[in-house]
Amino acid sequence: MYRQEYECMYHIFSDNIDEWTPNLKEAKRIYNKWKKEYTNVRLYKETNWDKEEGLFIDEDCLLSNGSFPF
Repeated sequence: MYRQEYECMYHIFSDNIDEWTPNLKEAKRIYNKWKKEYTNVRLYKETNWDKEEGLFIDEDCLLSNGSFPF
């Protein structure tokens, strides 16, 4: 869990590696770098903060490359 400081977060993930940032430009930079390095990569936008659970509960896939990371 993390504290909500932003309206949304961008979650970039590949096989056994994750990164979160509130900055879309930074998220796309990481996505493009990982796309070259790992092939399987996803970029999700996470929204709708759940105060009780302490996390974002909605997500949308913005960019996707390769098979779904494991």
